[in-house]
Amino acid sequence: MTSTLLPSLPAVDDVLFNFAQSDGLSQANQVDSVRNQRLTATVVFLDAGVTDYQSLQAGVIPEVATVILSPNQDGIEQISAFLPLLKP
Repeated sequence: MTSTLLPSLPAVDDVLFNFAQSDGLSQANQVDSVRNQRLTATVVFLDAGVTDYQSLQAGVIPEVATVILSPNQDGIEQISAFLPLLKP
């Protein structure tokens, strides 16, 4: 089963496949680097109008940005205002 809260990391799979064939430490560093690059670009948007949205928020891993959308404002506008703040 695939979780929608965890990003897909195909590059990590390639790194892990090659792990046994080369220097383990440098391969482990590559895994961490790829994972951190992908996670910093991963955002979960939660609508505060959803009942018990805090439970959903609690299930998001710490490396993933969580944005709580106000039910009193246009959600698309809130998302559009946030996206330019992400690291390229």
